[in-house]
Amino acid sequence: MNVFRIAILTIFTAVGSMAVSQTDDHTQRAAEAQTSRMEQVLDLTPEQKEQVHALNVKVTQKIHAIRENTSLTDDKKNEFIAGNMTSKRRVLTTFLTPDQMEKYDAMMSRRRTIDRSASAEEPQERPQVDDQEQ
Repeated sequence: MNVFRIAILTIFTAVGSMAVSQTDDHTQRAAEAQTSRMEQVLDLTPEQKEQVHALNVKVTQKIHAIRENTSLTDDKKNEFIAGNMTSKRRVLTTFLTPDQMEKYDAMMSRRRTIDRSASAEEPQERPQVDDQEQ
């Protein structure tokens, strides 16, 4: 009987680890894509690229956790995500130049315009959660 319990526990642990691994993998890929886009648009230095990547990973992880939180309403999720994006921008100002921040703001403005036009074409039943990289 103990062997059976150990086997079941091992299976649950493995399945849980796979789910966390997939989430971490998705977060890492999303952060890398964001960093790559920002590197191209903002002409980041190697040091800035490291800082941007670390920030993108952290924000992507937080946003993922917010989206997965079933106790929050869609409005609260949007509010928390917007707060994370405001914080991200504030942190970016500490290591990007004013010119880079201007380019970042323009990039995000274009992104919001694209997102709004796409959401206008979609049924309104879908939750309106802003993109991670805003």
